[in-house]
Amino acid sequence: MSAQPDFVGEVKAHLGLSPSSTPSTQRIVIFLKNGKRTFTNYPELQAHLARRFGVPVDLVDPAALSVPAQILELASATVIISPPGGISFSAMFLSRGASAIFAE
Repeated sequence: MSAQPDFVGEVKAHLGLSPSSTPSTQRIVIFLKNGKRTFTNYPELQAHLARRFGVPVDLVDPAALSVPAQILELASATVIISPPGGISFSAMFLSRGASAIFAE
């Protein structure tokens, strides 16, 4: 057994989340990122996904959030979409069954 599930569970519990909780509704989160590896069409991507899947699609700037706030965003997402980079490390805090998509 790896230490990662224990660590993730402890952090979630500290934030008042059940380590085994899952989101009650579908929600896609697109992480905004500035720099070299970023999407050039965030609003268009958001609109397309909302039309295609009929679920809320939120643009979230993790740099504007504290680490606990980032984890809470991840806990309520069923899918995250992000350019590759350091923020991909946070995918370990997704709820069981959620998906992460890293694309350039």
